[in-house]
Amino acid sequence: MPKSRTALTGTDAIVDALMSDPARERFKFIEQVDMDRVVAAILRLTMEVSVLRDRIDTHESLAEKHGGYSSADVESYRPTPGEEQRRAERRSTLVSRIVRDLT
Repeated sequence: MPKSRTALTGTDAIVDALMSDPARERFKFIEQVDMDRVVAAILRLTMEVSVLRDRIDTHESLAEKHGGYSSADVESYRPTPGEEQRRAERRSTLVSRIVRDLT
């Protein structure tokens, strides 16, 4: 299974665990949907995904041109603990911004 699919499955598991945690705070936006805020959150996510795809494409193009690394290298890469921490902080910031858009 490619790493990207594995990452998606891992993300799904995290979201499922967060949503099923009986101790988590219930946000009012779930009970009273404000479609403008939902659309704002979806647009934020779409912009983030678009920027990330562009950056990934740039890295892969540069690697091909300069013989740096291959797609297989990208798929098999395992981040260091420090990189994992930075990524977790970025994810947390993004989720906080989306929740802010929704509330």
